[in-house]
Parts: sequence; structure tokens; C-alpha cells
Amino acid sequence: MYRVVKAFTDLLDGGRVYREGDLFPAEGAEVSEARLDELSGYQNRHREPLIVLVGEKEAVNEQEGEAPAEFPKALPGGYYELSDGSKVKGKAAAEQAEKDLMLS
Repeated sequence: MYRVVKAFTDLLDGGRVYREGDLFPAEGAEVSEARLDELSGYQNRHREPLIVLVGEKEAVNEQEGEAPAEFPKALPGGYYELSDGSKVKGKAAAEQAEKDLMLS
């Protein structure tokens, strides 16, 4: 699950408008891993991340009224910053590393 951090219109989803704070993708919409990488990185028309991954811990915090953290954060060159400040190359590796951090 991802959260929109900058409003955008998804041209690959019939022009669906996503506003800051919305969940992405919309219910029932299918999105490729490449599209998630594009929208969460810098290789899109806005040249900045439009969505961020919401981890399990953040989803629980959000249900309890706390603001969700935005890690891993997409960086240029396919790198991601973790909540402990370290950097990892590759989205899947960063998601796993962040999950491991949350469990420790």
C-alpha cells in the first residue's frame, strides 16, 4: 500500500486524480512494479516522488491516529533511504530492510 505525497493525475488509469494523503493504487486498480518505481522515484513528469510506501507498522499507527512514516524514501539512482538513515539500492531490498528494522 502506498500513500500519495504529491497530488497527480494518473494518465495510465484513465486520468484518475490522486490527492495528497490518498491511498495508491485505488481499490481495484492494478499497477505494475515498474509503475510503482516510477511514481515513488524521480523518473516521472514531476521529477519527485509522488507516492511512498506505507509499511505495516505505519498502517497500524495511522489507525491509532498517528501520522505515517514515509520510509523507505526514494532517492535518485534507484536508491532508497531507510528510517535509520542508511541507503539501500533497489526497491524490494529497501522494503525488506525497512521491514527488518521495524521488527528489530
